[in-house]
Amino acid sequence: MLATLLLIAALVATSLPGEGSYDECLEIGSARRTAYIVTDGEHQTMCGNMGDLFADEAKRDERKDVVWFRLDGQCWVVRDPAVAGEAVRLFEKVNEIGGRQGFLGAKQGRIGAEQGRIGAEQAAQALRRLGTGGAGDDSPSGEASAARMRELGEQMKVLGHEQSVLGKEMRDELTRAQAGLSKLLEEAMKDGTAIPIRRL
Repeated sequence: MLATLLLIAALVATSLPGEGSYDECLEIGSARRTAYIVTDGEHQTMCGNMGDLFADEAKRDERKDVVWFRLDGQCWVVRDPAVAGEAVRLFEKVNEIGGRQGFLGAKQGRIGAEQGRIGAEQAAQALRRLGTGGAGDDSPSGEASAARMRELGEQMKVLGHEQSVLGKEMRDELTRAQAGLSKLLEEAMKDGTAIPIRRL
């Protein structure tokens, strides 16, 4: 679950409007279509429109630091522990921010569910009033529901602001991590620790 959460957080952060596309993840040479997966065998961080491209390879290296990447039509893998371990370290902060985003998202989900429940109760009360020709609901329970909705709305506003701050932090950190990964992988290609595995 956590691995999926971190993966989603990284994908969201790399696909915001104006932030490039799923095919512009690395800056290595003249490559235009790029993608990567960095994994420690438990957590994965990725960028790219890769589908199941690396699914079989990933299963062969469970619980190991590994990097897969694509430059235009050429796919590469790095299994060297020092290089792959450094790639994993580059994304530690990204994954930590993703965890915080997930925690806030779960809180927002719980508040949203409560808002939905209260809204359904208010709608049911309104229908009952319509059926009996009643006016507005100024009963203690109606006032309490309205007050609770306002309180929940304020909580959502605060959480939304926190998510916005984390989103900017994520974009900045991801830019830094991807720049570091680009340099690391370019060196790995030069010294032979990045191994070409297939052409698309």
